[in-house]
Amino acid sequence: MQVFHYTFSSPLQAENIDLGTIEGERMVSYFLDYPWADWLLKMEGVKEGDIYFSPTLNFENKETKQKILVSAVGDRAGFVFYVFYQRPIMVNHFFGLRQKYKEDHTTEVLHQSKEKTALLVEAFAKGNNTYLEEEIKY
Repeated sequence: MQVFHYTFSSPLQAENIDLGTIEGERMVSYFLDYPWADWLLKMEGVKEGDIYFSPTLNFENKETKQKILVSAVGDRAGFVFYVFYQRPIMVNHFFGLRQKYKEDHTTEVLHQSKEKTALLVEAFAKGNNTYLEEEIKY
């Protein structure tokens, strides 16, 4: 199975925390077991200006230059996930008359359940780009 680089964007730090590498087959369980509620609880007592990010796991396939970023949004009592899919792609401009190569084209899907987000992380780990393109369109 593929090996991915991963980082964590802490709400309380400006720089990402490098977590090293992870095998694709471990990504879903890592996401599911991550202490999302604990991080959201830590944010509750912090001034808004002192928060850098929502807690976010960032997985990157260095070979294909693709990334999936998963952010928890809400509070410890109830939260959802925002999922961002970043990849190199040809993008149409001017009603499809022009194309431009974009290294870091990003689309997103908001308000996802933990279960739905786990499916997206699994698709990324398995290289199922067709599924990701269908599910993360905008």
